Amino acid sequence: MELVSSIQGRRVYFVSGHFDILKMRFYGHVVLLMSYIERPNEAVASVDSTATSYIKVNSAFVGFFAKIAAFLFPRKVDERIGRFANAFRRVAVAVHNDPAGAYRRLAASGEVGSQELKEFAGMFLKRAQGSTGT
Repeated sequence: MELVSSIQGRRVYFVSGHFDILKMRFYGHVVLLMSYIERPNEAVASVDSTATSYIKVNSAFVGFFAKIAAFLFPRKVDERIGRFANAFRRVAVAVHNDPAGAYRRLAASGEVGSQELKEFAGMFLKRAQGSTGT
């Protein structure tokens, strides 16, 4: 997941990787646009956010199947894509709010290799440390 653009109220992420669907692995890309409004409050600050995503899977078969499914079951497809976009949104918020904690959880999961951990640290931990003055 790479932060492409960050301005007040909007962040754009580019995600590249694989999707496991019905025990098959497909590679693809996602562009995730997060629009948000921070609402400071005396007791607790909150953030209202909206996530919009554009998904491209590198498989003609899956693309054809997705078009048929979207035609036959539009509500089900929208729900599935909404859950997918919300998962990305939760990851993006977690990385933004606590990059060191997200790194620890990612390392503890055992699902990524040392090179990916190194890339995560290079993209997010150094940036976070520089912004806090440490």
